[in-house]
Amino acid sequence: MALRRPSNARAIIDEGGPRLILTAMKRHEENVSVQRQGALAVRNIVSRLMRDLDGSSGDNVASGNTTVEDARSAIRDRFGELGVEDVLRNIHQGSVDEAYAALRDLGYSVTLTKFSAEDLEGSNISNSNVVGRTMMFGEKHNSNFRPVYEQSAGLNNAVDEAVSNFGA
Repeated sequence: MALRRPSNARAIIDEGGPRLILTAMKRHEENVSVQRQGALAVRNIVSRLMRDLDGSSGDNVASGNTTVEDARSAIRDRFGELGVEDVLRNIHQGSVDEAYAALRDLGYSVTLTKFSAEDLEGSNISNSNVVGRTMMFGEKHNSNFRPVYEQSAGLNNAVDEAVSNFGA
């Protein structure tokens, strides 16, 4: 919804989407699907808007006299003031790849360390739950993935309804 449509990404930011996304992630810390989708939403919104700014000449930034760097900071701040870094750094183990991408695109310093059972030999950590090979994000086929975005005329209505449900 936001990755291929900068206008959607901007609408989500302007209508309080960051607060709604992070509220859902905080309320459902143990739900891997909510954590994964929340991290992907943050990443897609930020990535799309940052990429759009990278292609701008500086004079087509939405707020008129704002520099591209100011616009980037404003996007980061909308998420940062809501505690996005803490939420993403403490995300459920099943969503670390998505959290890594979101943190990276927000401009936070991140490293991703993967290890296997062989890496644990000689350590005090039990390797009973470690797989022999680490599966990378995107490696498993997701049959629900739709590579083509279908425009929805009701985006603003859906955002308004979600905002009213969460008492914005």
